[in-house]
Parts: sequence; structure tokens; C-alpha cells
Amino acid sequence: MELILLPEAMQSLRKLPKADAKRLLEALQMVADQHPQRLSFVTEMVGTSGQDWRLRKGDYRALYHITDDAIIVFDIGGRKDIYR
Repeated sequence: MELILLPEAMQSLRKLPKADAKRLLEALQMVADQHPQRLSFVTEMVGTSGQDWRLRKGDYRALYHITDDAIIVFDIGGRKDIYR
């Protein structure tokens, strides 16, 4: 699957410490390469259409949408701020 970061997600990623940003990108690439339901740090978001997922790495979260051929990351942020 192709990994697409929307401009808002890319901007948020640039604000993170480099080590954390690298860890998040590696995890997102792992999700793109494997089926997301088999990874322990990936959870389907409650109250969505079943296509929205969240990825947890440390204190940071990435929110993304899965289509037939791509993973579209629409938000990245800290655990305290991401769901607001």
C-alpha cells in the first residue's frame, strides 16, 4: 500500500523530536507493508466508518484512513492533544 501524509500531518511531524518522528514514520511504513489488524500498536477508531485507525508509538499518535490502495495520514500529535 502507498503511504500518503496530508500537509497537516507533515507539518505536525516536523514539529516532533527527530527520533520520535523517525519512529512514527517507520511504524507507519510497517502498517503500509502489513495488514494493520495484526499489529499491536494499531487500533481501529471507535465511532468511525471502520476505515479510520490510530497508531500509537510512545506519547505520539498518528490518525489515518485506509483506502483500497493507500494509507492516508491526516493527523499526527501528542497523546494529550490529538483527539481534540
